[in-house]
Amino acid sequence: MELVEVDRITVHVLVDFECDPYSTAPKFQNYLPEGQRWALSEIKKYEEATLSAGSQGSSSSHVHTVPESIGCIGGDLACCSSTGFAYLINLYKGEEKYTVMFDTGPSDLTVVNVNKMGLNIGDVTDIVLSHRHWDHTGGILSVLDKIRVDSISKEKRTVNIHAHNDVFIESGRRLKTGLILRQESCSSPEIISQHGGKVHFSKTAKLIANGTVLISGEVPRITEYEKGIPEQVTKRITETGIVEWFDDPMMTEEQFLVVKIKDKGICVFSACSHAGIVNVTRHAVNNLSSPLAPLYLVMGGFHLIGNCEPIIEPTIRDLAKFNPKYICAGHCTGYKAKAELRNCFRDNFHTTPTAATFEFPSFD
Repeated sequence: MELVEVDRITVHVLVDFECDPYSTAPKFQNYLPEGQRWALSEIKKYEEATLSAGSQGSSSSHVHTVPESIGCIGGDLACCSSTGFAYLINLYKGEEKYTVMFDTGPSDLTVVNVNKMGLNIGDVTDIVLSHRHWDHTGGILSVLDKIRVDSISKEKRTVNIHAHNDVFIESGRRLKTGLILRQESCSSPEIISQHGGKVHFSKTAKLIANGTVLISGEVPRITEYEKGIPEQVTKRITETGIVEWFDDPMMTEEQFLVVKIKDKGICVFSACSHAGIVNVTRHAVNNLSSPLAPLYLVMGGFHLIGNCEPIIEPTIRDLAKFNPKYICAGHCTGYKAKAELRNCFRDNFHTTPTAATFEFPSFD
């Protein structure tokens, strides 16, 4: 199964844990929502015109000055971060463009941010749901409705939804008291179909978007230290027909995406990395990259928070062995892991704040 190379990609971070509009960003990242970008670009034009006129010795009467007001930056333009994850990925090959979404965030907040970023998602053909958790699947219906509104034809069309079978089962977390804290389940395939989506179940790797995106399938668990989430449980039917909660720490349904950029290498997008980001990267490089290609980018949530913090050190140590060009981490990575990733990968490490847009390849 060979990926079709693309010339370039853009990744819009629709929802992530944090916002960070003012930290110094790499040249391939643009943060500001559309309204703010417009206002600041207008200010820059006036400033440049003023400086240019002044350097040419123009009289003050000819200097182009900033008017009293050219717009207003305020809270109504600001995107909102949240417990959640959603990427809009555009892939370009020659004159062709393919658009997919990777998860849909926690709620209709995803669409709110889409609107504030000035994006049109009407050309999305495929949505990949990485795993069962509500902060990745809760926005599915509002996203589908928005796709239909934004579609040029305005006609009813089907959006392909790709997911492991277990994405739709009831799940929760076993508390120390033994009680189960249920988690909101993903909308059923039947309800999704009413909003224009068609669910395609798969546990194995497959290509979408005309061969430019590879969905990983289940991830082999190799490392000794990436052991999933011990308190995770799912509701299943026993052989005797009784419905019970079962421990499900490995969450085998989680899948990730692989894209290959011409002359650069493979890009790995992992939403939550419950399989472990090292297991994810190893599977992408060793099993899904044919022919073998260098690792250009690892991006997403690395799940190194909470009870996973003790594995930060071995995770970064082993991740570095793959020699990725860029590491872009957010969502469930956690601030402690981000600090250590920055120490290891230096300027090749970046965070993924809500409303950021990344363009690859960068000019490296």
